[in-house]
Amino acid sequence: VLGATVVTIVLRRPLPDHSDTAETGVGSEVRIERDAQGVPHIYADTDADLFFAQGYVHAQDRFFEMDYRRHVTSGRLAELVGGAEEAIAADTVIRTLGWRHVAEQEWDMISRESQSYLTSYAAGVNSYLEGREPSQLAFEYTVLGLQVSVTDPEPWTPTRVRLLHLPD
Repeated sequence: VLGATVVTIVLRRPLPDHSDTAETGVGSEVRIERDAQGVPHIYADTDADLFFAQGYVHAQDRFFEMDYRRHVTSGRLAELVGGAEEAIAADTVIRTLGWRHVAEQEWDMISRESQSYLTSYAAGVNSYLEGREPSQLAFEYTVLGLQVSVTDPEPWTPTRVRLLHLPD
């Protein structure tokens, strides 16, 4: 019984609380409604609030995937999963391609409107991350923590959001 209780707690701890609200940074009323399949539907009065809520919901539902892709596209996978030879080799290739540098250079080239959207999205992600430790964000961090030291995720930035959307 004790073992089953521990497993249940460890598995359920990172599950998002869908009754949680994203109030920090939202300028007007935002509604996040989930249908029977758990798919979020976001209703907002402004674009900034819509993108903020989208960032919040994405972090709530799939932050580990976001963090993993952020590390991969920045050439920093070995920092997340440990210094395995394969991770270091992947980081070397990505750093040679310079994806992170491209995303940073593109920042000044995109419209102010797009910059505003990416900034709002990043603020929503950071709002969800605030006060949560990795084991509360995703089960994968708990498993990863058995092999390597897992640190708190870095704050999300608009450039990192852009990295996730570079063309394949």
